[in-house]
Amino acid sequence: MDKLVKAPHEDITYRIIGAAMAVHRRIGPGQKEIIYQRALEAEFEKVGLAFEAQKNLEVYDGERLIGYYIPDFIVEGKVIVEIKAFATLHQKYLGQVITYLNHTELSIGLLINFGERT
Repeated sequence: MDKLVKAPHEDITYRIIGAAMAVHRRIGPGQKEIIYQRALEAEFEKVGLAFEAQKNLEVYDGERLIGYYIPDFIVEGKVIVEIKAFATLHQKYLGQVITYLNHTELSIGLLINFGERT
């Protein structure tokens, strides 16, 4: 019998997306990012997701520390969550999470845009 193979952190990402959808249903588009950040924090707590908000992630050039990335959330110590609130996302924002992932030890990232109507 074949076993269902899950993607890494699949359960966590489904819970994150579910939390974001709940926030979007309640608040809708058009708010400032800080409003969505606070609402998402409350929703993560409600659904039992451990998270760190605005955590400094060290960026190295070889062995030299050259700066920090500060994503909106690190969830369960595994998933970067970056949120935006734009009607249309510019290409630079689409690449932001990829840049974070390329320069940290984390391997999964989600960009959630609360600015679009669903």
